Amino acid sequence: YYAGIRTVVDCTPLDLGRQVALFERVAGETPMQVVVATGVYRWVPLVYHMWDADYMAEYFLRDLQDGIEGTSIRAGIIKLAWDIEYRLDEGFGAPRAALESTARAAARAANATGVPISCHTRAVDELGTPLLDIFEDEGLDLRAVTIGHTNDSEDMDYVLGLAARGATVGLDRFFSAEDDYVAKKAGVALALVEGGYAEQTCLGHDAAAYSLSGGAADGGPRLVHIHVLIYVDGAAAGQLSHDPFSVFLEDRRQRAVGHDDHPQGGRSLPGFLGPRRAGTDNGTRAKTDPPLPGVSLRRIAGAEGGCGRRAKKRAGARHSPHDPR
Repeated sequence: YYAGIRTVVDCTPLDLGRQVALFERVAGETPMQVVVATGVYRWVPLVYHMWDADYMAEYFLRDLQDGIEGTSIRAGIIKLAWDIEYRLDEGFGAPRAALESTARAAARAANATGVPISCHTRAVDELGTPLLDIFEDEGLDLRAVTIGHTNDSEDMDYVLGLAARGATVGLDRFFSAEDDYVAKKAGVALALVEGGYAEQTCLGHDAAAYSLSGGAADGGPRLVHIHVLIYVDGAAAGQLSHDPFSVFLEDRRQRAVGHDDHPQGGRSLPGFLGPRRAGTDNGTRAKTDPPLPGVSLRRIAGAEGGCGRRAKKRAGARHSPHDPR
């Protein structure tokens, strides 16, 4: 916190091991702001296969609007993950169909609340493209989306194509601090800068700060993105509005998390968990912090900019016996 880091965005959904009790404890012991996630990770759990996209969206909305697991903690970002299992598309319950359903659900929940979506993707299979296709079909402003792990791809037509559609491009896979490796990875960031997409480029690291099996981080690949920043600083002189640390880290994190002029109308840090202090609701959110809009997916399905064209057809459907409510 005293080094200047004020906010942590934890993209751990329920099926990846989200621990609400831990967030409550952290909120009481640190001045850090914490943004909590809803959503689904890879290999969609079986229970989700029983829900269509509307029912799954309502499940996400409950985390976003009402609170997670009966607490006052509300999620402020939606996490999705598409990887090698997307290739499996044959037979009942095929992973691809389930992944596509989660993407539509995420888009509908994002449209309803204004929260952003962060996506783990297998870049070598260019999975950012079908994800953006679904989001676009659902009427989602693609500026609300971050396509992560994009610098696993060396196909600049793919990388620049994501940015051209409006998405934030996540460059967060760095595994060596060797000069040649850094220069190669920095080339992806430079291409985005030269293409005019510096403000849609977000650097990070796909590495754990602490592991139960490996212990605390000791540097290494967790900090390679800093080497990339220094490289870009020298190579892109005069092409950035201000220093690369601000452009690629601070500014892009604000864009990826959501702020007052969020394209979907979201407010600043909607999943905020702050320090316990006087005048807070249950110690996790200031009472003056306005709640997310109490919008029902059913009510907005027919509204302009609502849950997407497909949802409008389903708006009057009866609830399934597997309805998460």
